[in-house]
Amino acid sequence: MRRIYSMKNEEQLSVKEIASELQLSEQTVKNQLHTAGQRIVKMLRQVQIFF
Repeated sequence: MRRIYSMKNEEQLSVKEIASELQLSEQTVKNQLHTAGQRIVKMLRQVQIFF
């Protein structure tokens, strides 16, 4: 999941490019990005940065 998030946000690759490079379905990549976003929000809430 960390690799997918990094590829999307740091390397600016599209979901299709990430899926192709990692040999995953586009839906799997989308699901992983969604889960990563949820985890980030949860961590930020724990340190009271994001409400």
